[in-house]
Amino acid sequence: MIGDECLHPDTSIRLFDNTNKPIKDIKIGDKVKSLNEKTGIIENKEVLRVFKNLPKSSSEKRLKLTMENGQNIIITGNHKVKLTTGKWKRSDELTKKDEIFSLDT
Repeated sequence: MIGDECLHPDTSIRLFDNTNKPIKDIKIGDKVKSLNEKTGIIENKEVLRVFKNLPKSSSEKRLKLTMENGQNIIITGNHKVKLTTGKWKRSDELTKKDEIFSLDT
């Protein structure tokens, strides 16, 4: 789990106990839900590091993605998201036909 400024600081992260916490408050040692890409199983993983990708003064354009459940994700265009097909795609290359993987799927 790596928190960075590609996501809005208030982006909700699912914790091991199924509660949520803003990404800005995630700390080393927190346990979060994570997809094991080899097995396809959602696991509880400990946060080992947290870093910031972009300086606060960055002019990187942010996009607002609205999920089917009404949740909004504010994300930079260069940040990749996992699709339900298993592939990763830059958020600024998404189309309305793309389905983003969610822990709720």
